[in-house]
Amino acid sequence: MNKCIKYVSILIMLIAFAAAMPASADTPNAPTVTSDTGNFWVNHSWNADTTGDTDSYNVSVNGVENSITNRYWNDTYYAHAWQNITVYAFNKTDGLSPGIQQNTQIPNNPITITGISDVVVDVGATVHVDCNANDVDGDTPTFSCNRTDFTFDTETGIGSWTPSESGMYYVDFGVSDGYGDHDNATMEITVSDAATTRPPDPENLENTTGKYWVEYTWDEGDDGGDTDGYNVSLNGKWHNRTTRSINATGLDPSGWANISVWAYNKSGDGTLSAGSVSDKVQAPEEPSGYSTGFRIWDAAKNMDLDYMWDARSYTGFYYDIDDDISTEALNIHLGGYNDRTIDEGNLTYITTAADIDFEYNDGNADEKWGSYKVIGFMAEKYFAGYEDENTSIVSEDIKFLSKDVLSKVLIDEDEKHMISTGASLELKEGYELKIIQLDIDGGQAQIELLKDGRSVDTDIVRSPDTYVYAEDLGKLDDVPLVVVHIKSVFAGTESDMLTIDGIFQISDDLIPVDTGEDYGEMEIKSASGYTITMENSDDIDLEEDEIVDIMGNLKFLVADN
Repeated sequence: MNKCIKYVSILIMLIAFAAAMPASADTPNAPTVTSDTGNFWVNHSWNADTTGDTDSYNVSVNGVENSITNRYWNDTYYAHAWQNITVYAFNKTDGLSPGIQQNTQIPNNPITITGISDVVVDVGATVHVDCNANDVDGDTPTFSCNRTDFTFDTETGIGSWTPSESGMYYVDFGVSDGYGDHDNATMEITVSDAATTRPPDPENLENTTGKYWVEYTWDEGDDGGDTDGYNVSLNGKWHNRTTRSINATGLDPSGWANISVWAYNKSGDGTLSAGSVSDKVQAPEEPSGYSTGFRIWDAAKNMDLDYMWDARSYTGFYYDIDDDISTEALNIHLGGYNDRTIDEGNLTYITTAADIDFEYNDGNADEKWGSYKVIGFMAEKYFAGYEDENTSIVSEDIKFLSKDVLSKVLIDEDEKHMISTGASLELKEGYELKIIQLDIDGGQAQIELLKDGRSVDTDIVRSPDTYVYAEDLGKLDDVPLVVVHIKSVFAGTESDMLTIDGIFQISDDLIPVDTGEDYGEMEIKSASGYTITMENSDDIDLEEDEIVDIMGNLKFLVADN
């Protein structure tokens, strides 16, 4: 009996010891996971196990298993996307810890309404509104208007209203992104009793002629409404002017300049003057001694001592063959056929900016880029500005010469480029456009613009759409530097692709054209409106068999006779 009791006691003691043994020190504990979110990214991190041994981590992200040794996981996503992550600590001896799960959504960015500004109209005039929205998420906006008598499309934000009584009206417009954010703006509409808005007819149209140009000037009329600008028909082409002058350049010898000028008042839908002033002027004829037309001026051929080179006689000057546009002319005056000195002020250069269409001009009316101001300067192509009525890229005029600067046109093309996710399109002066990610179903793309490898802008664009990158240049604000037309987003055989079919880029390295600025032998005498004039500030010697630098790439090659 005592033997049995002794055996049972030993058994009980062994069982008690086994129950009291500690868990293995190698078993990892469940990690503590923290997360941080921002525009289209989620970053997760977790602590290292201080009690057990952790060899790696098993990370399940949206159902995809990953084995890593880092204590973080970073991902990028589209707007509003969810990330479902579960993190396990793993020990190769004792297996997995319990999993820690987090569900994280990309935060919603605010939406803002644009395109709302106060207006002043007369009774009976129609008020138009075209609301737009800025939202980096690219959400589809829904617009609203608090006036029931305001014809308004909540999808496009376009509407109109014709007031029947004078007074002050306040109309509230709103926009929402469908994800809980909204914005509002109030339009103040001042409605006045109908007043005389028709501007007076222009007066005193005068002209000055030269080789081979005609410059017109006129005065504002006296009786009528305000004159906000002028509609000018010059040789069959319409020009909108805010100044009271226009220059017809590049005329043929004895060529005609036909002009008619109407005044314009922008109130309501706009009103032209009842009448116009018109003129028909002939440029000077070609002198018998030849005053232009040849690249070489030859004294032996008794060419005119007042001689002009333009793009027809000197191919180095800027010339656009597709649109037949040239802007530069160089005039020389010599004292005699044996004269080997160009006296101060006797070599003159004039260039006047012209409208030229962007190479890309496809799509609907609101997609077309229109035209910009181009100017030849020192035999190279430069950018002179935008006029908002001629292009969809800007909403107000940008005139470079008003700030005494010009910019090189680096790219103007409508070539097609196909770029895959993660790839870049190389532009000029260190810029490149990188495709971050594509949303085929949504027809949109996240893009990034870099300069010298540094990010300067990111955006989400739909297709088709125009991406515009603008920055302040000197004294000019919000100048579009890079303009790209996104044609489509599609699924390729190997990777998703984005198609670009229009690029325009100007240089952010401006050149000065201040009055008094010297370029070689030439000095700028004036730079205003869209015209630059220059003269030689000192005498220029024409030594035999010498190359004489004039300015930039312009040189005279003097014969040895």
